[in-house]
Amino acid sequence: MAELFNITHDANNLNEYDSTVTDGGDLSTGTPGLAGTTAKMELLVDDTATAYGQKNFTVITSREWRLRCYIDPNGITLPGYNHFLFCLVYHGGILTEIHIENRGDVYTIRARQQDDNWASRATGYYTITDAPHYVEVYVKHATSSSANNGILTLWIDGVQKQTITDLDLYDRGQPELVQLGAPFGAPADTSGTLYLDEFVFRDDGTEIGPVAAAGQPAILRTQFVPTGAGTRNRPGGWN
Repeated sequence: MAELFNITHDANNLNEYDSTVTDGGDLSTGTPGLAGTTAKMELLVDDTATAYGQKNFTVITSREWRLRCYIDPNGITLPGYNHFLFCLVYHGGILTEIHIENRGDVYTIRARQQDDNWASRATGYYTITDAPHYVEVYVKHATSSSANNGILTLWIDGVQKQTITDLDLYDRGQPELVQLGAPFGAPADTSGTLYLDEFVFRDDGTEIGPVAAAGQPAILRTQFVPTGAGTRNRPGGWN
């Protein structure tokens, strides 16, 4: 099994993607990165248009895969009880999705999986603060067309939040492409900038974890969170 891509944005451009939709420059990069790194993706939301970076796959034989990305909602204002999809995996006509949603007084993350019948199953909503967080999602296909034992698991900052274990997920194909940004656009009245970074995709279920701090071995990896960031959680006007 292997790491299929590791997009760091550290060259301060979008050249690590196979293609991009930038909405006239609203999708770009800037410094610093979200994990003590050099640069990050910056998604300026000033309309409902799509904007994303895309990676394409040629051959994946594994029937399980895992991805990780960093997200920081500090610069964006999303209307109450609205959400948008910031990461998707397209495979066999169905989608694996990761959403950010304003649940009234907090921002949350959830994952959603379509099954062989295009029915959607989603995790609950899990709160994040206005600081960098890393999100991992794991998908494993069912063992047969009648087993209904496909798996979707969501982690935030290395903490397993929820696992769905009874997915009808066997007949659809393997991942064909992934998109990071706003693949379906953002809700009306959303404004500001969403920050995304350190996008990794593996064709197995091995933990990816946080980015290693500069000069430290992997065992000492820690998430970069600005001092005091966890005390600010105001979706209507984060600073």
